[in-house]
Amino acid sequence: MASTAFEIARLVLRQDQGAETQPDEVITCGSDNEYDGRMGTRISSIFVIMVASSFGMYNNPTLIFAH
Repeated sequence: MASTAFEIARLVLRQDQGAETQPDEVITCGSDNEYDGRMGTRISSIFVIMVASSFGMYNNPTLIFAH
């Protein structure tokens, strides 16, 4: 318990020491994005995974009643 408290205190102090310094260089992110708008494909993939996993689970009855 005490070692966890010391570890948290060390992390907090380490954060505070670095908070005053500013980076030398400004980081800019690119504005290009590869998303093509196919939201239906993404949503339907969730249902395909759900059906496939259900099919796999019910084909192996030992998994259903395992303790």
